[in-house]
Amino acid sequence: MHSFAQTMLAIGTALCSMAVPQTGLAQAVPFDTSRTVELKEAFRYEMGTTVSSPSYLTDWCGEPGLNVVTFATGSPRRALTWRTLPQLDTHSLSGWIGTTGHFSIVPLDYDGVPPSEYITGRGAVLSVVPSTDAEKQFRPIDTIGCVGSERTLVDVDGDGRLDVVTKTVSATTWYTVVLSGRDRGKGCARTISFPAGPYMNSPLRMLRCADGKLRIVGTGKSGNYTGVYLLDVGVVRSGETYDISYSVADSLTAHNFPSDQAWVAIPLVAVDDQRAGKQYAAFYWEAGYFKAVKAAAVYDISAGVLTEQQYNTDSVMQVGPQSFDNTFDDGPAVVAYFAKGKHYFARITDLFRPFASIVAELGIGPKLFIDDQTGDGRRDLLVTSGQLDPGRVTVFDFDYTRTDVHEPMRAEAPWAQLDGRVLRLMLDHPAPVSIDAVDMKGSSRTILSSQTDATGPMTYDLTSVLSPLPAGPYLLQIKAGSRTTTIKYIR
Repeated sequence: MHSFAQTMLAIGTALCSMAVPQTGLAQAVPFDTSRTVELKEAFRYEMGTTVSSPSYLTDWCGEPGLNVVTFATGSPRRALTWRTLPQLDTHSLSGWIGTTGHFSIVPLDYDGVPPSEYITGRGAVLSVVPSTDAEKQFRPIDTIGCVGSERTLVDVDGDGRLDVVTKTVSATTWYTVVLSGRDRGKGCARTISFPAGPYMNSPLRMLRCADGKLRIVGTGKSGNYTGVYLLDVGVVRSGETYDISYSVADSLTAHNFPSDQAWVAIPLVAVDDQRAGKQYAAFYWEAGYFKAVKAAAVYDISAGVLTEQQYNTDSVMQVGPQSFDNTFDDGPAVVAYFAKGKHYFARITDLFRPFASIVAELGIGPKLFIDDQTGDGRRDLLVTSGQLDPGRVTVFDFDYTRTDVHEPMRAEAPWAQLDGRVLRLMLDHPAPVSIDAVDMKGSSRTILSSQTDATGPMTYDLTSVLSPLPAGPYLLQIKAGSRTTTIKYIR
């Protein structure tokens, strides 16, 4: 059985937890929102019922460029799958079987033959049914009932294929991993159970680090010492079983005083920044232990050493951060967290200087990045409302370019500005004025055509011509004589 495992602890690692750490070389970083841009809704879809956590899948069913977001609704119970390219299409492509467990869907290479299969939140494995029809259909080929939550894709056994890591934290087990590839068994025989190991009470995440080693990072208590632990993980196949071993790669611990204080460090988030070849983990330290004050600290763990990068004492990160890893863009990985009434988005390399925010009431619910919906070249954020009833699906335009930066001098004042639905023009001579609205599929329609005999400031209230447009992003192409400009508008 793949679920059988033997735990071994490398000799001498107990000594690693006895050293009282010193403050890292990194300097305290203030919580700085001076460059944070508040994001706006691009679209909102009222669903009339609860909406499950969404899953974003690329090249769905093996079809290149067919990217989808899929989720389930409560009443009526149904599974919905919306195309995200070239623009979000609410006509459901769903061929999923049932809605039970329709969350946390991730690809799983079950048989070693393209296209990939999928595993749902309840462990149902679904295979794509070959068909010439546009509508996708699936058939169940297995059920793996021992899986947990918080799915991540990691090559656990070193065969070059991504396995599905699920969290099943208990007194005896940390993770249950579903192995990819053919001839790996059925049901729970296809899994490796990672038993609870030494020191750590709260494993944060399993990662394949930049140096090639498999590691688990988290917090825990050993005797009178508590702190952060980074464990090297050994996975050795022996016939049909796997032996799992743990050894301490590094630790940051402090004496547990007073003795009834159970924790000095709280796990926050671990980040896999594969594009940069880096892995990170962030923890919140209680006052008087590792730091002289309460502080959230970020560590580079890529090489098996807890190397402090930055820390913050404003208590803005205590619960609930989410890593998007590299799903936003080609830059450093992005993390979201809630603080001071807003949902903030920041690079892991500059965690306490967020670049974007969403006000609290708009950003409640599970979040993920999907394809660019507004034509600015950046992925946009989709949020479902979870257990909120009635629920909604919201897309935020992730154009975080600041528009209110004050420059000492402008070479030329803009001659066309859109304030809400009011267009303001500054004409230097009489000219014909026309406005075309171009949607993201390239379709164009003229919404204004007029001739003016005046010069100077002109004002056009576009409410009556913009209101009939279908919801979505548009480019307003404005012409006044020989002058032309384009303004982005979201209906």
